[in-house]
Amino acid sequence: MKHQLSFVLIAFTLGLFACNETDNTNEEAVTGNAKIIVSIFNDGDPLELETRTYTNDAGNEYTVSEFKFYLSNVKLRNTSTGDLFIEPDSYHLVERSPESHVYEIEITNVPLATYNELEFAIGVDNAQNYSLDNIGALDPSNNMAWDWNTGYKFLLLEGRFTTQNQEQAGVVMHIGGDSNYRRLIMPLNQPVTVNSSNSTNFLIDVEVSQIFKDPTTIDFNENNVVMFDAISTKLSANYAKNAFTLRSVEN
Repeated sequence: MKHQLSFVLIAFTLGLFACNETDNTNEEAVTGNAKIIVSIFNDGDPLELETRTYTNDAGNEYTVSEFKFYLSNVKLRNTSTGDLFIEPDSYHLVERSPESHVYEIEITNVPLATYNELEFAIGVDNAQNYSLDNIGALDPSNNMAWDWNTGYKFLLLEGRFTTQNQEQAGVVMHIGGDSNYRRLIMPLNQPVTVNSSNSTNFLIDVEVSQIFKDPTTIDFNENNVVMFDAISTKLSANYAKNAFTLRSVEN
């Protein structure tokens, strides 16, 4: 009887310890999750593929059939405390799909801290730009790579426009090259604290029309196919300046 009682007490103690250990693990979570939710617009409305005609600042009437870009090297920073989160293997191919103008990026294992700045890049950094044996977002089969010597297309926009002779011609904007890799730093209006109970969402708006204006107005009659031309740097400067906006942060 004494041995049976001892066994019961030991089993009860071990079970209690196991419960406490599980509870402590939950209480001591040190990371949370975040999302970057990208909404793609043109002229203030969700970008429509092929069905809507737009007019740029040069007066060109055009349609868009495909639009996608690399959003990479995501960082969260507190400029006061020095807290910094760098997402590992941070390469995301954002695309306006036929189904939705919204694209969500999941960011996991973010340290529980307060941040006041979001940073990301448009393009693929030099470390990966010339390595085409990648998988996932950087898989060359995504139609976002040229070859080992020229690397990835950072931003792709294709469509058609009406020429001065009232004919239809293609619009092909394939922007790449190290000089067009653009880092964007977005200060938050209010510091945000990442916690383990819910996701912190960063809502980013992309305005396609800004690609063709400010500081350089793009006339498709002069530049309707852009790849490695000098004008590509002006296009990347355009979209780096005003095309990407942090609309709000949800926590």
